Amino acid sequence: MQREFGKMTIAFVVLLMIALPMLGACGEKEVVKEVVKEVPVEKEVVKEVVKEVPVEKEVVKEVEVPVEVEKEVIKEVQVAKKDLSVLGLCSLTGLGLAGKNMYWASDDYYDYVNDNGGINGHRIKFAYGDGQYAGSPTLNLYNRLMSGEDNPLVVDMQSGSQVITTLKGKFGQDKIPAVFPSPHDLALYPPAYMFGVGPTYGQQFATWIDWVLADWEESRPLRVAVMGIDAAFGRMVVPTGIPYAEEKGVEIVDQEYYAADTVDFTTYLRRIEENNPDYVWLNVVTHHAAAIMKDAHKLGLPEKMQFVACLASASQETINLLGDLSEGLISMTDKEVWSADEPGHILMRQLQETNRGEIHEDYMYISVFTQAMAIVEAMKVALETVGPDKLDSQAVYEEGFLKIKDMDTMGITNPMTYTADDHRGNPYVKIIEAKDGDWVGLTDWIGPAPQLWPQQ
Repeated sequence: MQREFGKMTIAFVVLLMIALPMLGACGEKEVVKEVVKEVPVEKEVVKEVVKEVPVEKEVVKEVEVPVEVEKEVIKEVQVAKKDLSVLGLCSLTGLGLAGKNMYWASDDYYDYVNDNGGINGHRIKFAYGDGQYAGSPTLNLYNRLMSGEDNPLVVDMQSGSQVITTLKGKFGQDKIPAVFPSPHDLALYPPAYMFGVGPTYGQQFATWIDWVLADWEESRPLRVAVMGIDAAFGRMVVPTGIPYAEEKGVEIVDQEYYAADTVDFTTYLRRIEENNPDYVWLNVVTHHAAAIMKDAHKLGLPEKMQFVACLASASQETINLLGDLSEGLISMTDKEVWSADEPGHILMRQLQETNRGEIHEDYMYISVFTQAMAIVEAMKVALETVGPDKLDSQAVYEEGFLKIKDMDTMGITNPMTYTADDHRGNPYVKIIEAKDGDWVGLTDWIGPAPQLWPQQ
């Protein structure tokens, strides 16, 4: 029995030894299965991480926000480029409202340009002062402004004609271009560093003479009297216009020149009446034109002779000051009249209304506004040609003004062009007449006005 029991024990042990590995193997397979089941779970986790990667990319996009800020900073740097310096020789005193209108015109336009991005990102700096419409103060003002600016590029000149000769030499010496609204012979000839925005007074007078003579049917000569302020401006037609008229057979029957502070023009008008002219040419500004015409009506002269005001009086302000007495007054202009619906006129009216709350319909405002447009265009053309680092007054003269061709003035004038031989810019004029409280055109643009220059 013991031997049989022993055999059975040995057999059990053998079987147990065989079975244990098998049982172990079965257990391991189950564990492996569990691990295998967990692996996909880990893969899912990995997938989730992968899914989060685009989220991180979205975060990266948020990080790009400072990049946009950097772009904005770059834009600000471009706007804050070096200023373009314009010197303003203004006449805030000594010329009344006309002087203020000239300053307002430049200031309005430069502000308008700056508010719309400047000139290729460069702002215009308008450094100005009051020259008091007098020679010495204007010259002193110019010297002071020149010494106070690092790189003055151009002069916006709104001073009197009496300082032209002195300043023209200074401009040439300093090699800085200047633009002048008063079409003075000596300013534009011989051509140097001064530019205008229309034909000279003598050339305007000559153009008007040709227009009158074209329809003159009398057998006798045309008779003309001239009246003006006793200053260089008032005598502008003397060097070139009067000789031109006399060569055409016109009789200049009288010339009357009055002091700037004159308020009663009766004495001058009576002398003109004695000489019995067909026409009276007034080389005067707006407020003098109105005062003269009021006295002329008191004497009944408009029924005997035709009064013609030069373009410095071609303002709506003249008509407003005269009221019904303006009816039939003839003038001429190298700028479209205030009532025009050209884009430039709409802009001028908007700027005046916005900046001062009222509109001064003055020819000198239009003229200097056009002058400021020419200055901006010259700086723009020069800047695009030579670049900001080489931009100086000489570049504005050579690569700016002398390269302007058919410049668009938004309908204010004929397209403007400057050449080395002709600095007038716009040599065309219109004959206009006061009618029903407005200026109306008697002609379209006529010209170019003859290039008449004083003898040197």
